[in-house]
Amino acid sequence: MLKTLCSSLLLLLLMSASPAQTQLRKASDYFPLQIGNVWQYDNTNEAEYLFYEVVSDSVLGDSVRVYKVKRSGLKGIDLKPFEGAPYYYHYNADSTVVYRDDFEFPKEPFTGFPMIDTRKDLGMPWEYFCGDYYCSFAVIDTGSANFHNRIRHWAEVYEVDRSLDTLRLVALAFRFVRGIGPVKHGRDTLVYARINGVAYGTTVGVANEPRDPATVPRRMTLQSHPNPFSSQTTISVTSTERNPVEIRIIDTLGRTVRSLILQGSSEMLRFTWDGRDNVGRILSNGVYLLTAKSRNNFSTHKILYLR
Repeated sequence: MLKTLCSSLLLLLLMSASPAQTQLRKASDYFPLQIGNVWQYDNTNEAEYLFYEVVSDSVLGDSVRVYKVKRSGLKGIDLKPFEGAPYYYHYNADSTVVYRDDFEFPKEPFTGFPMIDTRKDLGMPWEYFCGDYYCSFAVIDTGSANFHNRIRHWAEVYEVDRSLDTLRLVALAFRFVRGIGPVKHGRDTLVYARINGVAYGTTVGVANEPRDPATVPRRMTLQSHPNPFSSQTTISVTSTERNPVEIRIIDTLGRTVRSLILQGSSEMLRFTWDGRDNVGRILSNGVYLLTAKSRNNFSTHKILYLR
């Protein structure tokens, strides 16, 4: 019940945002496809780490360029390398949709799973046949945040339920950062990317070079309770690095309203936030993005503040 209420409140807040805050870029801006681009994810269901690399492209029909993406990873307690079947990606005619075909080269252009569709307004769903029924997805949230020392626009795609003529959030599907690609893929979190020759983050090795598990950085977790909150919430950061953790609280305009450095000898660090900014002013109601960054890890979490 509380989860449904929070989802509804979040949707109302998003729908009331100004057009400038919710303007969507082209899908190709959120997911740049080019030979040599690499994305590496942690906390996957299939493996310890998954690697995606654009290895080739070819033309479908008259002019649709299809990008072949090789999947590989490190799997099991010994981090043994494996290679999975490739994916194929392409844009539609005006680059406002990214389509993904699993395992097989697409037979027709503009088919496959639409990962992000920027032709529609914020909160307007698109459908995809999931085998036995139609799944619905929508860009639910947008904003700007500091990503590797640059303010970048981001957009989140959720699976949604359209029953009873209302939208209910089911689960986060993707979080795209402009110029980078998916930084969240379900429960998978981006730890490294190389886009157009520029590296972001820190790679933990390559798929054909297994590493000692003791040397692999552990994933950082970030939580808050209660959430939503009205007076104060306790924010917890769990990391095995024992390095300082930089905390930032960012509003929907991409401004850092609260920041601090946490450091301690234990794996879990905590602090209490009372809804005030760095100079003690009470902030307005709404959704805030919480980020935690250490030397090897980065994590995000959303907080709904309702005074």
